[in-house]
Amino acid sequence: MRKRTKLFFPFGIISLSLLPVIGFQKIAEVYGEKTRPQYVTEIPYFDDRPGDTLFNPAKLIFIRNYETFWLSADSVENSRILNSARLRLNLLKSKHDTINGVKISFSDSAKYECFIKALDICQEEWPHVFLPYKNDIYAVYMNIDTTIIKEKWSVERFLPVLNTDFFMKITLQKLQHKKTF
Repeated sequence: MRKRTKLFFPFGIISLSLLPVIGFQKIAEVYGEKTRPQYVTEIPYFDDRPGDTLFNPAKLIFIRNYETFWLSADSVENSRILNSARLRLNLLKSKHDTINGVKISFSDSAKYECFIKALDICQEEWPHVFLPYKNDIYAVYMNIDTTIIKEKWSVERFLPVLNTDFFMKITLQKLQHKKTF
């Protein structure tokens, strides 16, 4: 009688178990940027029409002292200027400076990507308070009381408004439904 040997291939077993894991990891790295959540920012633009007296940004602009950063067509120089604007704005926000602000001005030859980078800079640190007006972006720090926001939108505020009889009927129906089974 012939003795049968067991077929055992350790390299095959290792490759069958590790290759799919490594492959999925590489796929996740490659497509991670494409599948990350995308955020949309609503940016209101104002113009100088004579009918808008409720909110006129031209009046708000002159309330503070602004340090101006000019952006032109040179992308290398613009990246240096945007970096210094980022440092200045983050310094204002960290010191809670309500007197000064940052004004980022765009020349007619400035690229659209500089505008997008400037908006990204304005949204780095909270609070995100900026105003695009004409060819400029005005970014400031405003002292915002977050306790008012939390109290305004808390669930306890809306509990008296809710019809408690309706919710009691629903919970009783659920309890009766559970008892029948």
